[in-house]
Amino acid sequence: MRLRAFAFLLFPVFLACGCVQRARVPLCEAVAQKSLAPGTVPPPGMVVNAYLAQAATVKHVKIEVLSPVAADISGPKWSVRRIEKSYPFLLCAFYDPGAPVEYAQIYTTCMQSTPEWIQIVRSQQPEDLLLPRTNYASVCVK
Repeated sequence: MRLRAFAFLLFPVFLACGCVQRARVPLCEAVAQKSLAPGTVPPPGMVVNAYLAQAATVKHVKIEVLSPVAADISGPKWSVRRIEKSYPFLLCAFYDPGAPVEYAQIYTTCMQSTPEWIQIVRSQQPEDLLLPRTNYASVCVK
C-alpha cells in the first residue's frame, strides 16, 4: 500500500520530466480469446491478449482500450519501449501452439502483419486496418 501511495505521488514528476510515454497499438480480439488456458471462458468483450496484459502488469504499463481494435499504452518510457519492441509476440501469442493447424496460419499472418497494423492505427486513417490487404479481419475479427 505504501508503494502505491509513493508511486501515485511520483506520477506527476514522471509526467513533468517526460519519463512517461504513450503509444497507440492494435488489438486482436480473436487471438486474445485464444490466449487463455483451455477450458477458460473468456470474459465478455475480452480484447487484450492475456500475455500482453501480464507483460503490462509486470512492467507497470497501463492499457487503455479505445475500441475493439486499438488501445493506448502508457507508462515509464523504457517499459513502453520494451513492450513495443516485443509487441508482435504479445499480440499474437495464444495458449496452445499445438492446437489445430489453422492456429499456425493465424500466428504466422499475425506476426507478419503486426508492424503494418501498428503503423495503420497510428496513422490519420486507422479505418484502413479493416481493408482486406491488411489481413486484420481474417486474423482478428471473430
